[in-house]
Amino acid sequence: MANEEIVLEVVSKAENIYMFPHLEKTGGTSLSFVLAMAGQVVCGSAASAGWCWKQTCHRDACMFNQSKAWHENMVEFTSDQHQRTRLAHVQRLAHHHGHTASNKVQTAFAHERPEVLRAMFPKGKMLLLFRSPDAHRVSFFSAMRSERWASETNFSTWIRGDSYVHVRGMQLKWAHNALYADKALDSAAEPPPAKNTALALLEGRDIAWVGLLEQWDSSMCMLSRALGLQSQFYSFARNMHTRWYTKDDPLNALRLASGVAPEDYSRLLALEANEWQFVSLLSREISNRIAAEGPCACDTVNTMPASEALPAERHKDAM
Repeated sequence: MANEEIVLEVVSKAENIYMFPHLEKTGGTSLSFVLAMAGQVVCGSAASAGWCWKQTCHRDACMFNQSKAWHENMVEFTSDQHQRTRLAHVQRLAHHHGHTASNKVQTAFAHERPEVLRAMFPKGKMLLLFRSPDAHRVSFFSAMRSERWASETNFSTWIRGDSYVHVRGMQLKWAHNALYADKALDSAAEPPPAKNTALALLEGRDIAWVGLLEQWDSSMCMLSRALGLQSQFYSFARNMHTRWYTKDDPLNALRLASGVAPEDYSRLLALEANEWQFVSLLSREISNRIAAEGPCACDTVNTMPASEALPAERHKDAM
């Protein structure tokens, strides 16, 4: 049986699948690790590594995943020592807070477009994570320049060039495609209206959770409630800082933007005014829900012992 057939066979029998399409530079790798600890990982998923049957995994990888020891057979974790170190840190952190995976939750996550995941899991519930557009674009440019876009060496030129049409409003388009897989927008399309898209996300039957990187603690509280998990999960997830910076630091966006010239920053804000409105509406809703439902309870241990903490190393993808 081919890998794709194995994946689809497992998916057809699975219930309570939560799928996370990872948009690069939104904090999705950290969320993928959180989801890996939440419950059973659906066969074929990989933290920031795509679907195994689309890449180089063997047939046994999917069978191996069903043993819940999925990480031992993933290409990224066997070839990238940094990722293996991060995974080990996450496992220790979950154990430290007494969190154990739920057998009622199944998660699927990948660097994949929302409409692709929707086609694979038509009955699944979507999990979506976004980020303030200023911090996201600066981080996105930094990553793309170092990884793929060697010709794009100047941020000022980039945001004024023709290629930026594929980036403008990208989080809005991502949200639209999560909602309307049959009417998916391509990267060059005009971004959809901010207010309508935000309201549709918040009211969507197939959208289980929407979070913001800048409101990591509150977002993890809402995620634990959406997945029906115990307080130990929130205690673990809110402290899931595998990067060198703190996720819920409100200065994070300012730190990233500090290296951008004022005229370029103003240009960026003008280009992404629609997405700013979208993110602001989501932020207000997260704050309102926490105010209405109350904060999540957590244990009093907020950090790992110093001897167990992940070394504070800065990596090229840390932004």
